[in-house]
Amino acid sequence: MGFRAGSEVTEPDADDEPFGIDDAPTPTLVVVTDGLGGHPGGDIASRSAVRALLDLAPGSPAELVDAVLAANERLHDEMDEATSGMGTTLAAVLVHDDGVVVVNVGDSPVFVLERDTSPPELVQLTVDDVPAAEVSRSGMVTQSLGGFDRLDAVDVHLHEDDHPAPRRLLVCTDGLSGFVPGDVISLVLDSLEDPAEVVRTLVELADAAGGLDNCTVAVIDVR
Repeated sequence: MGFRAGSEVTEPDADDEPFGIDDAPTPTLVVVTDGLGGHPGGDIASRSAVRALLDLAPGSPAELVDAVLAANERLHDEMDEATSGMGTTLAAVLVHDDGVVVVNVGDSPVFVLERDTSPPELVQLTVDDVPAAEVSRSGMVTQSLGGFDRLDAVDVHLHEDDHPAPRRLLVCTDGLSGFVPGDVISLVLDSLEDPAEVVRTLVELADAAGGLDNCTVAVIDVR
């Protein structure tokens, strides 16, 4: 099983261009994080979590969950007086020989494009950790990696998918999903073939919708 991916990270004044990886080996890990606003060191927390998962290189569902828990512990170990309480959301997709594994903590979602419906629909594979009375774009989460000066237990949401390829998945932050309607996202995913072009279009749509939040987008074609 192989995949193609396109990814982009946007920040204020950033001019990053989408990049792609063709025919990546398996297992391959794709990680998206989003530092908590209103907390110190959100960018540091995001990088720390990604670095922890890449260092541990999980190759199975159990190893991926353990890696997320280890990332949470590492983030707390790295806190100092200036970054106490730093935190981040995390969503990750592991493509391996037996299928796809998805994990998340927080509200950064992972979707699969369901092409058996007309029109194609986005199906969310992650669980949003948001208050029961969540209002659109509030940005509140009920759990994250870090986020407090104490080490709290984290409930890692796990989804295992052994459906046959080809499949197209989207991993993003709420800078996209919170501003661009799902039917618009699914239309772009279905109508454009090149993942990098999909990413570029989705980021442009998020910017046009207000661009009030940083936007990270990864498109994965499992084939």
